[in-house]
Amino acid sequence: MPHEILVYNKTKFLIPRKFVVNVILKSLKNLGIKQPVEMAVLVVGDKKIRRLNRIWRRKNRATNVLSFPQMTKTELKKSVNFGSGSRKLGKPARPEGGFDLQSKSVISLGQILIDPHQILSGIKKNRKDFEKELIKLVIHGLLHLLGYDHKTTKEGREMAAREEKILKNIKL
Repeated sequence: MPHEILVYNKTKFLIPRKFVVNVILKSLKNLGIKQPVEMAVLVVGDKKIRRLNRIWRRKNRATNVLSFPQMTKTELKKSVNFGSGSRKLGKPARPEGGFDLQSKSVISLGQILIDPHQILSGIKKNRKDFEKELIKLVIHGLLHLLGYDHKTTKEGREMAAREEKILKNIKL
């Protein structure tokens, strides 16, 4: 069963679905995830992302990316063996439950929301910079869906290192 990656663009910005899907597929491959995943990427405007940021993060401002994982960190840790230090997905931590990453069952990861207005406000207004930032944000959001975070300095370093490794290894 192939990955199911839905991309919904609710803005007037031209964000090619195939481009976003390609970033995710190459990132999943780089992370060593072979089991099918399902997830959605929503491209939304300032008003929508600000409202969701206020509700879920208690921050009353627009942001460039939000992630809504299907599984909690605890569920991920109990269900998926990330390996010592590498945080790569591997065999299930518990044989009686969790995900068998060699099987064909689908992992429901969750949703990523991206606001292109916020991307533009943080970069030079040329297409290459926009594409680079979009790639970074898709990878960042995907890592959040997989349980990565940056609440502590250590977590932040680990997540940033993983992002850089993916960016370096995927060619778009």
